Amino acid sequence: MNYRTVIAFGSKNVDSILDRYAELLIVPREAGIKKAHISGLFFGYSQGIRFVFIAIVFYLASLFTKNYSLDSQEVFTGCYVVFVGAIGTGVSLSQMPSISKARASAKLIFGIIEEPSKIDPKQKGSENITHGRVEFKNIWFRYPSRKRAVLRNFNLTIEPN
Repeated sequence: MNYRTVIAFGSKNVDSILDRYAELLIVPREAGIKKAHISGLFFGYSQGIRFVFIAIVFYLASLFTKNYSLDSQEVFTGCYVVFVGAIGTGVSLSQMPSISKARASAKLIFGIIEEPSKIDPKQKGSENITHGRVEFKNIWFRYPSRKRAVLRNFNLTIEPN
């Protein structure tokens, strides 16, 4: 159904359709709001846990620095290296499902590409087409959803052989 179809119903019917559409959007909107609140809660929880972990690591690093007379720059550099490594590992592990899907798709595609053809184009005994001709003259084409033509005055001639 497009805009012209709806307008053809008349203004009274259009208002009725819009009211019905608004009614149908109430339940998905409320579900979306509920889902957003739950997602926000879990995101906040995960970020909170992350910062609590970082705080504990820095607290322990400060205790090691104080109690064992370690160089604070080296201790905190070590903490930084561990954090960056953990972040890199997390990002890498999050991509594992995509990598396995890509491998399966590549295997399927290469299986199709490497499948031997049942047609041998070099085989003897095939005949050349010696007569006939295919010709298109002044072809115009546009997609129904577009105003601009894709093909304008397109001409193509395919000769035999």
